[in-house]
Amino acid sequence: MACISFGWDYSGDALTIKEAKLTDNGMVQITFTTMPETVWYCPGANGKVTKNGIELIFVRSWFKWKPKVHYPAKPVKKNNHLEQRILIDAKGKPLFIRSGKKWKKIFPKDESPRQRKP
Repeated sequence: MACISFGWDYSGDALTIKEAKLTDNGMVQITFTTMPETVWYCPGANGKVTKNGIELIFVRSWFKWKPKVHYPAKPVKKNNHLEQRILIDAKGKPLFIRSGKKWKKIFPKDESPRQRKP
């Protein structure tokens, strides 16, 4: 079993982006899951605008805390699995998440997979 170290956010193997797509109203919808935990949860994500796009940090919070986040998560049940969704008005900017020490572009998807640091 792999050991995963957690800080105050979800990244790497603790976060799975299922889908990132443009909605009809121009918002980017991100569907994601986090590693199941008993006393921790993801209330959503915070974003930081950089010169290359928007860096998203998926917040990890103790279940009794209700932190404010820029993009609140809404639970969605799909095929008997619980996923979460956030909506972002990206205004045409690319979206990135942290994967280890690097930033990974999740929207829009490039033709060839590559990683870039914003």
